[in-house]
Parts: sequence; C-alpha cells; structure tokens
Amino acid sequence: MNISMRQVKRVCEAINHIDGQFGAGHALANPDKIVAEVTWGRSKYSFWPYIREWLQRNRPAHVTVTEVLREALRMTRWDRSDEMIVAECFKEHGWERKRVCIGSYRQWSYVPGPRACLNDL
Repeated sequence: MNISMRQVKRVCEAINHIDGQFGAGHALANPDKIVAEVTWGRSKYSFWPYIREWLQRNRPAHVTVTEVLREALRMTRWDRSDEMIVAECFKEHGWERKRVCIGSYRQWSYVPGPRACLNDL
C-alpha cells in the first residue's frame, strides 16, 4: 500500500487535534475518530463520535447546540455552519428540536425523539 506524505500529514494533524481536545493518547484509543477526522473534516461524520461520547457520559434530558459546541466538541469559536452540523447530527440520530424552559426563560434544545436509539449511546 502506498500512502502519500499528504495523507500522513492529515493523519498526524487529526491525531494532534483529537489529543489536543481530549488529552494525550485519546486518538490512538479511538481510531474511529481519526478516520472520521481524516475522511470527513468538519462534518456531521467527524462531529458525531464526540457528541455521542459526551452524551454517553452526561445523559442530559435535553441539550442545546451551544452546550454541544462548548462541552462535547470543546470549541471556543464557531460559526453558523458548525451549529448547522450539530443540528444535522441530532436530527439524523432521531433527536427533536423543542422549546424548553430553563429557569425563567425558554430556549431551543434537542431532546430524544421516538426514533432516537438511546442504546446506541
């Protein structure tokens, strides 16, 4: 099998990015994240492994896109396209967008819908 230096560089960058977010050794312990990062870049396919892992750890009843961007993806800056990718991830995995009251104000959140398979988390 021949691989180019460009491919090697993309794998190394993916490992550095993943380990930078989750700590040393995380990428090698989770090769699916390396594959997603190299193959898809910033897309629903590269975001979902991080989101799924965060949902497994926290098991929230509802979650906002901002929470996911900050906590699951550990982003400090994002744009509308990142928000749309997160929303697409939830929709694709059976979550539904609902207005939820938090304290004295209402905000849009995602909640597991009837199609959501929580066992996959």
